[in-house]
Amino acid sequence: MDRIIITGDVHGYWEDLNTLINRKLPKKLVICGDFGYWPHFHMSKNFHKPGVPWDQYGIKNPKTDIFWIDGNHENHEAIAAMIAEHGRDKPILMEDFKNGNVYYMPRCSTMELNGLNCLFIGGALSIDKDSRVEGVSWWREEVLSYFDYRNLPDEDVDVVFSHTIPSCVNHKMPDVTQFMSAKFQDPSCKVLKEAFYKYKPKRWFFGHFHKQYRFDFENCNFVGLDMAHGYGKWWTYL
Repeated sequence: MDRIIITGDVHGYWEDLNTLINRKLPKKLVICGDFGYWPHFHMSKNFHKPGVPWDQYGIKNPKTDIFWIDGNHENHEAIAAMIAEHGRDKPILMEDFKNGNVYYMPRCSTMELNGLNCLFIGGALSIDKDSRVEGVSWWREEVLSYFDYRNLPDEDVDVVFSHTIPSCVNHKMPDVTQFMSAKFQDPSCKVLKEAFYKYKPKRWFFGHFHKQYRFDFENCNFVGLDMAHGYGKWWTYL
C-alpha cells in the first residue's frame, strides 16, 4: 500500500507543500483544488510576499507524484490548452515543473489509488469574482457545467476528490460563515449532487471552505480540509 496524502487548497504556497512532503515522504499526494496554477504570474512580484518573485514551478519533490484538480483560483484558459493538447481522460504530466512529478487531473477522470477507483472532479464558483478581472484572475470556465455532467464515466467509484461539495450535504455544514455560505449557490454543487447519487461512493474529499470538516451522509464519509498557510488541518491520509 502506497502512502498517499490528501490536501486542501494550496494556492501556490510551495514552501508549505514542499515541507509537508519532505516530512511525511508520501508516494503520492492529491490536492483538492486551488492548486495555484497561474503561469501568467510566473516570477511576478508581490504575488505572495512583497517584493519577492513568485515561482510557479517552485515544487521541489521529484520522488512524490503530485495530482491536482482545478479549483476556482486557477488559470482556466491555460488548463483548457493542456486538455486540448493531451485529452481529458488521463493524468496530464506538467513538464514545466522540472523538479517535481506534477500531474493535472482533468474533470471526470479516474485513477486507481491503493485498490480504490477514484474520481477527480474539480471546479467551483468564485464568490469574490466581482473583485477580480476576467481573463486575468477569473474565468467563467471555473464552474462545473452540464458538459462535465455528461462526461461522468460509467464505472464504479469508491472515492471522489472535488473542490466544492454536492448540494445534498449543505446542511451538514451549519457553521459556515455568511460569506462562505454563498458557495452553496454554486451550480457546481448540483453537478456534484448528480455525481454523488450516480456513484454512491464510500469516501469524499474536498477543500474550498478553508476549514476542516468530517461528517457522514448516506454511508459516505466526507472530509473537508483547510488550506495551506492557514490555521487548521490541511492534509490527511487516504
